[in-house]
Amino acid sequence: MDAAENKMISIIVPVYMTEPYLRKCLDSIINQTYRDLEIILVDDGSPDGSPAVCDEYGEKDPRIRVIHKKNGGLSDARNCGLDIAAGEYIGFVDSDDWISPRMYENLMRVRDKYDVKIACCSQVATDGERETEPRDAGEERCLSAAETFGEIFTSGRRNNVMMQNKIYASALFGGIRFPVGELHEDIGTFYKLIGQCDRIACTGTTEYYYRRRPDSITGRAYSPETTETVFRNLENIRSYLEENCPEALPAARQYEAEMAYNTIACYLQSGGKKNTDEYRKLKKHFREYLPLILRHKKLKADKKVKAVLIRTGLYGTVRNVFKR
Repeated sequence: MDAAENKMISIIVPVYMTEPYLRKCLDSIINQTYRDLEIILVDDGSPDGSPAVCDEYGEKDPRIRVIHKKNGGLSDARNCGLDIAAGEYIGFVDSDDWISPRMYENLMRVRDKYDVKIACCSQVATDGERETEPRDAGEERCLSAAETFGEIFTSGRRNNVMMQNKIYASALFGGIRFPVGELHEDIGTFYKLIGQCDRIACTGTTEYYYRRRPDSITGRAYSPETTETVFRNLENIRSYLEENCPEALPAARQYEAEMAYNTIACYLQSGGKKNTDEYRKLKKHFREYLPLILRHKKLKADKKVKAVLIRTGLYGTVRNVFKR
């Protein structure tokens, strides 16, 4: 390969309770066509057979470093990897997901072509056997920070807040770590990295396979603590953009509206009750964003109908609709 081969990528893989999926994940990483990799497996105190699998792979590939630590959560595991990473670039892979053989080659190709600090590819959801959504990779492109924010907030699978479908210049993490003890940690981190860049390159290819599991962190039922964290992060993003990138604010507000709908929908789907402080708080958020929800170009019509039902107070009808 070309000079890009001389730039090592440190790939951080937090590992916790993913033994049935871990070998497929690790095989997809060690078999990358881009060979200059440092693979950091952070066993986050997993009580299953995952630590033994990590050690097994560490023995057969010298690029792999295995860390066994006390359980501290996904953010803590990622931070542990960042603290020891030696690569010029950083990548993240979740241990129940997998990646295409040329993912890092393609990311480094556009990184070199456009001379950027962040490069991204598209991701697609899967149940482990088949893709559960259509691909939407777009075209190869180089975007300004404002354009990148706009695409992340509106384009879904082409680019989004997730950390795993990107590579980052390691220097971007100089003063940045993931928030320990919080779910949806990517929402509280991604904008701080993009905000340091003039441009971001996209491969126009789908390379990351995101496994949806009902028992995963993102598959869990509604949580008031998680909702509070998400909306606090959205407020922080809005404040950041107002000061640093105001042209991205309309797209960010659209994203906020979508999240307001998703959280109240999740509450209803989880069997939440009507006469609670939590529901009243969610409805306050929801009413604020309803006009944006109804004008949202990518929100499906059935969701807009449900949004109207929520607003009119037909709680029983709405809950029955969601239960179906």
